Amino acid sequence: MSVDRVLILIFGVQAAVIIIAYFIAKKVLANKKECEIAMRFGYNAHWRWGFRDFEDVGKCGEYLVNRTIGESRFGCYTFFDFIIEEGTSSHQIDEIVVNKHGVFVIETKCFTGAIYGLRDQREWKQYKHSEIKTFHNPIMQNKTHVCALKKVLSPNTPIKSLVVFVKSDIRKVRADDVISLEELTGKLNSGEEVFSDSQALHVAYKIEKSRSKMSDEQHKQNVKIKHWMLENGVCPNCGGKLVLRKGKYGQFYGCSNYPKCKFRKNIDLE
Repeated sequence: MSVDRVLILIFGVQAAVIIIAYFIAKKVLANKKECEIAMRFGYNAHWRWGFRDFEDVGKCGEYLVNRTIGESRFGCYTFFDFIIEEGTSSHQIDEIVVNKHGVFVIETKCFTGAIYGLRDQREWKQYKHSEIKTFHNPIMQNKTHVCALKKVLSPNTPIKSLVVFVKSDIRKVRADDVISLEELTGKLNSGEEVFSDSQALHVAYKIEKSRSKMSDEQHKQNVKIKHWMLENGVCPNCGGKLVLRKGKYGQFYGCSNYPKCKFRKNIDLE
């Protein structure tokens, strides 16, 4: 091989290394900056070799949704990690958005892989490589959040439920209120306008007034207590006994103090 060819080969390799190093450095710095932004949002994240590393994967998803809402700025009012107390229980809502198009209650899921599920199916499935996991239907999960917020506002308040999958393949999910992160901006800014500026402000004020001072740890403890009560046949609302009842759509557990207490729990399907 001639000297000229050797020199050309050396310069070509050097150029390729420089170009690759440039793009890696660009990605590393971008991720580091994003992690710093996440820290300012209050998320427990730290930077490691150019990758965002959140101690809680769910918090990573919430951060990405919050960032999308924050960048869009629809002239809206936003509430993150919002806790509502209801009797002896509590509800933690990932995000609430109030704008001219209504009130949006958002449940964020940061799963990977493909998601399969139907609106009325109690358990959904996550397919990741050869692994299959089941999880509670997020539409049903978010429905309890919507009901809790309606008690704060009024039954006629236009509240819409949205379930946002940040990273998943949701093409097999047939539900208009289950969307990807990329669809969030359009969903929040679509449909007829139901509030004036002053009405949206008033609704946001009522939501803020209902904000619980309960800490995240206290809410998690409440959830554990509620699960224990349900497992032992105790009504989490009033302390009454849960009894098996039969309704229009099948059997369910209802409170023995009905109609004074209207708590009900559907029977989990295998």
